[in-house]
Amino acid sequence: DRSPSRGLGDVYKRQGEFDRRIEALGGSSNAATGFDDVHFHVLIPPAAAPEALDLLLDLVLQPRLEEEAFAMERQVVLEELAQSEDQPEEVAVQHLLAQACPGHPYGLPILGRREALLAHDPAAMGAFHQRLYGGGRCLLALTGAITAGDLRERAGQGALAQLSPAAEPAERAPLVVVAGEDRIAMPRLEAARLLMAWAQPPAGDLRGVMGGDLATS
Repeated sequence: DRSPSRGLGDVYKRQGEFDRRIEALGGSSNAATGFDDVHFHVLIPPAAAPEALDLLLDLVLQPRLEEEAFAMERQVVLEELAQSEDQPEEVAVQHLLAQACPGHPYGLPILGRREALLAHDPAAMGAFHQRLYGGGRCLLALTGAITAGDLRERAGQGALAQLSPAAEPAERAPLVVVAGEDRIAMPRLEAARLLMAWAQPPAGDLRGVMGGDLATS
C-alpha cells in the first residue's frame, strides 16, 4: 500500500474510483504503452484541471498494487494478447519485428509473453515502478485553455517534486536491423501484404528522425 498523497488516500479504496472521479469532473482518461514509453492522459474541462492533475499524478506515481486488482488487470492483458494473436495484421507485424530485431526488445510483443504475464506479481511490478518511474524519466505535458503556471506550481509541490532520481539504465547493445526477407502464409488475410523494416536514427537525432518520417510518408 502507499501513504496518502495530497488528501487522496481514500480515493482508490474502490476499484475504478479514479475513472469515476475523472468522469464526475466531466472528463475522460486513457493510457497506452509503446516500445519506448507509457503515457497516461486525461481530457478535462479547464476548471477541473487542478483536481484532475492531482488525481493523475497520484495514480501514476503512487499506485496501490493490490493482489486482487492486479490479477484482474493481468487477465485483461491476457485477453488483449489473445485478441492480438487472432488479428492477422498484428501477427504479421510482430513476425516482421521478430525477424528484423532478434535479441532486442523491439522484437518482442509490447503486451508481453503469456508465460511471463502469468508469472508476474504485484511485488515485481512494484520493483519495476520504483526503478523506472523516477526523476529524469517522467514528463508532464499540459495543453489547452489552462493557466499552466498555476498547474506547474501545484505539480511541483506534490508527488512529482518528490521523485527520486531514476537509476541509469543498463548498457544495451545498439539496435541492429538484420537484413533479409521472409514469406509467411496468414489465414484469413484478405489480400497480400508487403511489410518492410529498416534502421532509423536514434530519437535524439531530431533532423534524422524527421527525415525518416518523410521517407515513410
